[in-house]
Amino acid sequence: MATYYSSLYSAIPNRGYTAGVETVTTSYVYKGPTIQRSNEPITVYATFGVTTFAFASTDSLVLCPAPSGVKILSFTVLPSADLDTATDFTFDVGFTGATNGVLNDSALLQGAVGVSVAPLTLLTLAASTADTNNLVLTSQAGDLNTAGTLHFLFQLVRPQ
Repeated sequence: MATYYSSLYSAIPNRGYTAGVETVTTSYVYKGPTIQRSNEPITVYATFGVTTFAFASTDSLVLCPAPSGVKILSFTVLPSADLDTATDFTFDVGFTGATNGVLNDSALLQGAVGVSVAPLTLLTLAASTADTNNLVLTSQAGDLNTAGTLHFLFQLVRPQ
């Protein structure tokens, strides 16, 4: 299982030494929009470049932080092309700890069309439950086997 990060994160290399051997790890810092006040929605646009390595089963993509109380007002993802030519990719979208809260085993990216979740459906879903949560897309089966880009557009709000 690999974890990837959307275009809203910057990778920061961390150098250190363990038993005299240099080690390099990577931290990811969020640089996108954040919720400043209750009842003020933010609109978030993020991308993820899919290469021919394939986004495989159980891999996850961190889209953005989703602190406690945050709800999703709208959610759309558009592929730049048919990224799943084998037509076997299914995925979940949700918050950390409840990764299938928005979409569960969705097959909607198996072609070149996008996915848009109805606002009325989203408003009935549970809010994020922890300040350390993220909004994530998790692969359940198959893979994205063609290079291209996933474009995400969504709105988040923290109701009072």
